[in-house]
Amino acid sequence: MITLLTVLITFPLVVFLLLSVLLVRFMSNKTRALKIAADCSVPFFFFAVMMIWYELFTIGFIWIALVFLFIGMWLTFAQWKKFGDLYGRKLFTAIWRTYFIVLVPMYVTLLCIGILSSVTTYFIA
Repeated sequence: MITLLTVLITFPLVVFLLLSVLLVRFMSNKTRALKIAADCSVPFFFFAVMMIWYELFTIGFIWIALVFLFIGMWLTFAQWKKFGDLYGRKLFTAIWRTYFIVLVPMYVTLLCIGILSSVTTYFIA
């Protein structure tokens, strides 16, 4: 069980792809299926980004936490400005899906940097 969880955290893109394929196959609404797959894979992307960040830069996660805090504050302010009130479920969904949109490119970028770093270290050493 631990090994499966480790693989899922290491490769969150696989989690997203598997979930999206399964949900699209069994649900009639394909857009809703992709949204559910994205919502379910956010924690996996978050932990993967944190682990890769720590492996590459060996510094804390404070910068990632500050970015996500800023995103949440900005979306809260935008919703308050647009509607004049805050709607919890709608706000949470907007923040959660924005995290997905931010985490996927972060994951891909950090993964590429990690691979290039490992390859250059292998050939230089």
